[in-house]
Amino acid sequence: ILAALATWSWKVALGSGLSSSFVMAAGQRESCWRKGFRPTQRPRVELNRASPVAAKARGGEDADAESIGVSGFSGFVVGLAILPHVINSLVVSFGVIVSGDSFALGPYGLELISCTTTVGLTLWSVGSFIERGRGLPAGPLGLLGLSEGLSYLGCLLLVVAGLASTT
Repeated sequence: ILAALATWSWKVALGSGLSSSFVMAAGQRESCWRKGFRPTQRPRVELNRASPVAAKARGGEDADAESIGVSGFSGFVVGLAILPHVINSLVVSFGVIVSGDSFALGPYGLELISCTTTVGLTLWSVGSFIERGRGLPAGPLGLLGLSEGLSYLGCLLLVVAGLASTT
């Protein structure tokens, strides 16, 4: 089994474009180099374009200031996933303020999860504002931006609901 695994990994390594010069004896390596054979060069590893170090190396932070962990389709998916929690948090806090209801875990803890998600999104947005000078990107169709704006309102209503339920 080990011999078959070693043979298979050897074929995969050679088939993936790795140079076979690392397995030659020293004398064989020298004779190949004299004939004009050089080991293949590896492609250069570039810095991540979203990293602040790469932005400063290219001459400023403005080039990648809009880059953040969620953009494009992932911004749409995150916004679509978070928006129902934010809306549920608004409904819960409105019910506590107006109707005098109390905070409850809800079925399967959904109310608690919604309120925690809303506060987490607000903290993520504030952290992004502190770090980059602007909030989260709106994303396609503006769902993440809408979720972000409603999360600020949700946090404010949660604070008011918390104060209303204690008095």
